[in-house]
Amino acid sequence: MEHSKLIPYLRICAFCCAGLLVLGLFCTITLVPPLLNTISELSSIAGFFEQVNWAELSESATSSLNELSQALEQLDIESFNKAVHNLQAAIAPLARLFGG
Repeated sequence: MEHSKLIPYLRICAFCCAGLLVLGLFCTITLVPPLLNTISELSSIAGFFEQVNWAELSESATSSLNELSQALEQLDIESFNKAVHNLQAAIAPLARLFGG
């Protein structure tokens, strides 16, 4: 008598297990190929980064930054400010003419 009461629960448990098995197979079939493709692409990207000469890249960046720093030091800020002021003075009448 007790076993007959458990049979419906066993059937429900069996259907749930079968559903989980089907879901697991579906996920495996749909997710594994893109995952393998992604791993392959990451491997090729890692290979690319291994080929980069980081020391040369660092030296080049440092050199470029030094050149930029020297160019900025040579920039005459006072002359630049004077040129901007002169340009503003020349354009101000035109701005008033056009309603500005």
